[in-house]
Amino acid sequence: MSRRHTLTDAPWNQIAGVVWLAALIMDIL
Repeated sequence: MSRRHTLTDAPWNQIAGVVWLAALIMDIL
């Protein structure tokens, strides 16, 4: 993930991060 998107750093980034983490955990489990 590039740090160039500062305008779209809103909650969307956090949501995407949570979804990505969930996918990672589901992949591990």
